[in-house]
Amino acid sequence: MNNADVLKRLTDALTIVTKYCEITPAEIEAAFKASYESISIPAKPSVSPEPLQPAIRAFIGSMLNAWNNNSQFVDEEGRPIPLPKGGPNVSIETLFRLVNRSTTEDIADFDADQALQILTDHRVVEPDADGNYRIVRRYLRVNTARGAGATSQLAYIAEFAETVAHNTWEGQGGRFCLVARVGGFPKSKMPLINSMLENQGMQFLEHIDKVIEEQKSASPSPEDAGISVGVGVYLLEQDK
Repeated sequence: MNNADVLKRLTDALTIVTKYCEITPAEIEAAFKASYESISIPAKPSVSPEPLQPAIRAFIGSMLNAWNNNSQFVDEEGRPIPLPKGGPNVSIETLFRLVNRSTTEDIADFDADQALQILTDHRVVEPDADGNYRIVRRYLRVNTARGAGATSQLAYIAEFAETVAHNTWEGQGGRFCLVARVGGFPKSKMPLINSMLENQGMQFLEHIDKVIEEQKSASPSPEDAGISVGVGVYLLEQDK
């Protein structure tokens, strides 16, 4: 898989949708050019973060879950509050201890300083003007900053676009049709949604993954062509 192959898949899928919606190439070019000139992104790190051990990755995920949802670490509107590294009140260290008490993983040599370093290296948190650390991304993304990792992220977009394109054409039959969406949802209730996604969503995906693996290992007949299949759970969130 390389960028050229993924971009071809993505543009083919978007072409289907835009032609169906009667959007012209000139309109697409103008919209893309405007976005490209107006949107800025952080500079890529000179060195990508090292791969994380599964136990460490799970622990960091639990820290983020608690920071986003536990009442000690969110404000009245349910938003994660900036945390100092240490101190008498809630901090990165108290967050680490909270998760460490409940974990069953063997990470005896792992401490709060290392956890904060991982969160910083992966650009999940950054220091503010007061020296506290604030969340800039709700979830840990591992090894996606550059190279093959960036291409795999682009492939996710291409796969989603291909599914939308498939569903656009009449008579094709939907690949998915289950989307729960509502406007005017109170921000203070977002911890409830995040908690459901973290717990029930992960449990559901693990079940689907098990079923897919079991069927894959059943060795289908040569006539039963193998296809790539996956299921995702996404949070669709907009400020407007």
